[in-house]
Amino acid sequence: MFDLNAFDTVGNANNGAEIHIENPKTGELCYLDEAMKKPVKILIQGIKSDKARAKQLENMKALSKKKAKANLKRGKNNEVVEDFDFDYDKIVKDQCELLADLTLDFINLLGTDGKPLKFDRDSAYNLYMRYEAIREQVNTFVSDEANFIKD
Repeated sequence: MFDLNAFDTVGNANNGAEIHIENPKTGELCYLDEAMKKPVKILIQGIKSDKARAKQLENMKALSKKKAKANLKRGKNNEVVEDFDFDYDKIVKDQCELLADLTLDFINLLGTDGKPLKFDRDSAYNLYMRYEAIREQVNTFVSDEANFIKD
């Protein structure tokens, strides 16, 4: 049946969705308990959310300024000199910043001390910086708009 609400990709992304974290070795869904009643999840907004678009625009403006500055440098034949380096660590940090901005909550996620991981933006950023397997899962999830369309 046709539902026009499914096409509201921005609204759906703003509402957020829960990603159930998978064990990177086995691919099995992670649970806090053996009875599998407490799934380990992260509530996050999608890449088409207002927050994500604002962050992407901010990054594009910064990149544009950097490129304009680089274009001011000219070689001996007046050609544009690109001293434009891409830094892997900077790319990872930017990705973690974006994911931290989009993260709304942790659900049944324990820290290394065995206690519930307190949710705040800094905790989310540190989680994504430290645990690449979680970062990759969440990054893939937020990029798929189908994850944010409610049934």
